[in-house]
Amino acid sequence: MIIIFGSAGSGKSTQGEILAEKHGWKWVSSGRMFRSSGDAEIEAIINRGELVPDEIVNYMIFTILDEIITKDEKGGVVLDGYPRRIEQAKYLVQHNTKLYGQHNINLAVMIDVNKDEVLERMKLRGRDDDTPEEIEKRLSIYHAAIDPILEYFTEQNIPVVHINGVGSIEEIHERIETELIKQGII
Repeated sequence: MIIIFGSAGSGKSTQGEILAEKHGWKWVSSGRMFRSSGDAEIEAIINRGELVPDEIVNYMIFTILDEIITKDEKGGVVLDGYPRRIEQAKYLVQHNTKLYGQHNINLAVMIDVNKDEVLERMKLRGRDDDTPEEIEKRLSIYHAAIDPILEYFTEQNIPVVHINGVGSIEEIHERIETELIKQGII
């Protein structure tokens, strides 16, 4: 299992989807899962700009993961947008260890994009709420949640790599592929 992290504008979903397609892996995107759920409660939570409660997220993610993960599969799932909170990260490791005898997380990939680049990319989206102040606020909230997850993964002997997220989709993809080779995943 490979986990893709990246702030808004980092292109992580695109990279996750490309990786899965290229290697014949499953791509599990929490954002796509929520948007396609048709669940009015989840839609209302997202529309308020809040995070979906852990119990709902964990249930939905593991309903999918438990169907597709096997103990011997190496890197066969790209998990995108989950975990988003430290409690979810702990649940992921504990759940998989309990079911499979190991956490089976091969790599966590953090696609790093500097603040100026994120601001530039957000301007291109053209959303009214993508003001520099709002983006700064979102980035701060994002890092306050993700940084402890990356630290926890390191403590759990899960390799964490940082990828420069500036450049073309192809350049960023090549950087990720290089790390997958270094880690012995491909």
